[in-house]
Amino acid sequence: MLRVGSRPEADGPPVLAAGPMLNPDRECTNEPFSLGEKDGNLVMTDGSLILTVELATGRLSYHGPDGQLLFRELSADAVHFERRAPTGPTEPFPGYRTRLGLQLTEGEALFGLGQHEEGRLNRRGTVQYLYQHNLKTSVPFLQSSRGWGLLWHGYSAMTFQDDRTGCRIQSPLLIASDA
Repeated sequence: MLRVGSRPEADGPPVLAAGPMLNPDRECTNEPFSLGEKDGNLVMTDGSLILTVELATGRLSYHGPDGQLLFRELSADAVHFERRAPTGPTEPFPGYRTRLGLQLTEGEALFGLGQHEEGRLNRRGTVQYLYQHNLKTSVPFLQSSRGWGLLWHGYSAMTFQDDRTGCRIQSPLLIASDA
């Protein structure tokens, strides 16, 4: 499992609170880990996942243990932050409008995002609005037919969109302290 946090540089490092899925009291294991620089990239691996960071752009690529590309951030708008000021009683905290763009493999299926009414299992080529409602249960987790999964850890409504230009997950407001 790999956990990546991000926020605008001027706001300091990401706040990575334990959250509901991580146990801060668990014992750490001594997994093999290596970090190095190769061909203008920072390369990190624990033997089961390889993360590559393009030093010139900050773009992330995720690879399996055999080096095969699982997915990467879109080059055009990999990660986008737009600062939002408090707007009143319904949004009393400063935050960010955020977007993560992913470049996936042709023919790859994506499953998850919760329980929705349109009767589609594969989310590729769709737009999905993630919010809680009477007959809708949203879970911001994607599972790929290629074996990887992605949890978008945020506390607001989100939009998932996959089309010919790529896959995007957008959130209209992430509280600044959680970004």
